[in-house]
Amino acid sequence: MYDENRWLNVLLPVAQSHAQAVVYHEFVTLLNPKFRGPNWKWENFETFAVRQAEVTAYQSFSEKDWDEFEKEIVDSVKRTASIWAKMVMQDSGLLEWWPNPLGVK
Repeated sequence: MYDENRWLNVLLPVAQSHAQAVVYHEFVTLLNPKFRGPNWKWENFETFAVRQAEVTAYQSFSEKDWDEFEKEIVDSVKRTASIWAKMVMQDSGLLEWWPNPLGVK
């Protein structure tokens, strides 16, 4: 039985918090060159962050909640992660100065 009240008041905020945390974690981690490969492109960050949030979403929920709300959780995590990834990239201004942050010629 679908419990809309539980979804909206309990589980949706958890899904959104999970997505936001994953996006920020991945962004900060990838700022360190040791944690990204030579072919890394920041233009791919949104896709990468959304995928990471999606594949780790189950960790924030009980098995019962995951079984009952998996589709809603995954949809919300992907949507929220996409929004936050775009905001992080825009707010950071990283694409404006990447890949030469020090302006070295």
